[in-house]
Amino acid sequence: MAKISINLASPASLSKAIAKVSKMASTATTLSNKIVHETTEKLLALILVNGAGIGNGNMLSSIHANYVMGANGCEIGQILGADYIIYVEYGTGVVGASDPNPNAPVGWDYASGEKIITTKDGKIGWYYFNAEIGRVVFTEGMKPRPFMRPAFEEVIVGLPSTVKVRFEEWTHTT
Repeated sequence: MAKISINLASPASLSKAIAKVSKMASTATTLSNKIVHETTEKLLALILVNGAGIGNGNMLSSIHANYVMGANGCEIGQILGADYIIYVEYGTGVVGASDPNPNAPVGWDYASGEKIITTKDGKIGWYYFNAEIGRVVFTEGMKPRPFMRPAFEEVIVGLPSTVKVRFEEWTHTT
């Protein structure tokens, strides 16, 4: 810890103290940003390893790190990807609801906003257009295949207790 002394009778003493505090703040911001980058990149790598074999190549290739400037001048690391990743993580439909992910947010909607129907043979689900095969298909949903939250939980275990990390998940509509 740097020692700062101020002689109230000397304007130069106050200027030196301000310069020292500014340098300390700059150093702290630089170190903070380094921790953010290292942690975010480690998390990204682990998510990609955990996600191998889950979903299609489009999902994994969409996952990337992004950095934004926080209000305090420190960077915030984000992991972003395709808008449907959350459904892979937590599952959908009757299939997902029958074997729920214990980490799913309270009130998770397994219907995923789709119009649920019951077919003549009693199956509950919905139809959607599958662009890969070029036709409409029926689905009862999918079981959860968690790969992001487990990676996050593994990464935070190794961080110093003074580092605060927050897991936020959201979807957006346009």
